[in-house]
Amino acid sequence: MPVSPRTQSVRSICPRLSHQDLTRKAKQEQARLRLVSIVEQQRGLRLNATLDELVQRHIALMSGATTTKNGYKGYHRNHISPLIGHHPLGTITAETIDEFYSELARCREHCSADPTTTPADASHECRPLSAASIRKIHFLLTAAYRSAMRWHWTTHNPATLASPPPKPRPRPQPPTPAEVTRILIHAWAQPDPMLGVATWTAIATGARRGELCALRWTSFDADRGVLHIRASVAHDGYGLVVKDTKLHQDREIALDRDTVALLVSYRDHCRRQATAHGTTLAQNGFIFSPAPDGSVCLAPASLGQRFHRLVASQGIKTTLHKLRHYNATELILANINLRTVAGRLGHLDCSTTLTTYTAWINEADQRASTQLVERLPLRLGIAPQHRRHAVPPPLPRSISAHIAQELRAAIIDRTYRPGQHLPTTQQLAAHYRVAASTVHHAVTQLAHWNLVTTTPGHPITVHPNPPTSIPEPATAIPPLTPPRPSRQAHHDRLHRHHTRRSQRQPHVAGNVRTGHSLQRRAA
Repeated sequence: MPVSPRTQSVRSICPRLSHQDLTRKAKQEQARLRLVSIVEQQRGLRLNATLDELVQRHIALMSGATTTKNGYKGYHRNHISPLIGHHPLGTITAETIDEFYSELARCREHCSADPTTTPADASHECRPLSAASIRKIHFLLTAAYRSAMRWHWTTHNPATLASPPPKPRPRPQPPTPAEVTRILIHAWAQPDPMLGVATWTAIATGARRGELCALRWTSFDADRGVLHIRASVAHDGYGLVVKDTKLHQDREIALDRDTVALLVSYRDHCRRQATAHGTTLAQNGFIFSPAPDGSVCLAPASLGQRFHRLVASQGIKTTLHKLRHYNATELILANINLRTVAGRLGHLDCSTTLTTYTAWINEADQRASTQLVERLPLRLGIAPQHRRHAVPPPLPRSISAHIAQELRAAIIDRTYRPGQHLPTTQQLAAHYRVAASTVHHAVTQLAHWNLVTTTPGHPITVHPNPPTSIPEPATAIPPLTPPRPSRQAHHDRLHRHHTRRSQRQPHVAGNVRTGHSLQRRAA
């Protein structure tokens, strides 16, 4: 036990008494009885345990995944122990913990705040610890002090009075469709098709990195076209372990025909590779494995490093996890039910999906309202006979694309000259009467076209040498779904429909039907 076995003592100093108070003997008796009660109840003892001893004991006895415990051990070793771990429990207050959080937010390496540094430290640049990491340390301290109260090590929990940083707002940054196309083209060009298949599977399923590495051939049902995600691969500090998924929930993801055909073809390739190495592919082998027989899973860090080298060679700043964001945002923009999206991603409920992808949900809502009106054959306040042969102009794919096209035209015709600042996001949102997130997507598309430069905290600036044409990918990837019929063909069918209705014979009751209105024939 971390507590010293020697006898602990408690004492109380009675204040100086005046003649108006009770007698000194009565006051001393009250103090003695109070101390005896404290000792009997084993509460309030100022034990010699330090915060280091408490945190180590709490982590050793806590119930949780091995990866969670290893993460807490890292926070204790790198941050808690060097700064406040040597303090006794009774001397730590909420102010002490707030100063600790402030130091972590200043520099994660706990360098001296003195501006005078030695030549060896001249290259050091302070980097703050992220708000998410500080909040995890706060949760660790709060739980450790709660355990100390149960174990009668202390009577209070100062961590509950401390002020950790607020929860950071989710800011997913998925790659654009053009970037995903470039990534897939160069992934297929690799000598080993494993990276290309893993990248495609991540895009099609939205699985996490560890879940991809834990996929086995028994998890793939080609006849039903589904993929079962039951486990995840992680590093426990000593080696790779196969554990439950992040939220301890199994899920079944439906696959499209192209993904099913790709996995079947890749399985045949793995069987040929195993035969060439004098072995056979295990029926329960891992889909992504460095071993020919599939007996060893691929390390998540190794898969992430391969993907990083692939995208870095193309000048694309993204990660393998952001393909999961791409999957989610594309499903939301396609007006897929939010519950379905949450189920495919493995979220506990829709609230996580709603909080993380709020900007894309707002844009999808605007697109849904526009498409609903566009599907109506008539407009309110317009007579049917004036709309009978009218064909509306084609609309852009989304509101953000429409805004991006207008701003692009203004940049090309020099309405906004090179180096000039564009209006702010709030001004553009008020002008187009849309949400600020929609304007943000439009500006992101302009930056992808090299028409503007964006820097956090600075205005949107027109590129010094903006191109006059939008770059297209070098090679096109066949679409997973058949192309939608053009809007012009839809309106041609609508025109023929109204023409046939206008040539109908008069109704037996003397009325002629036109659209949704009835016109009485003159007698």
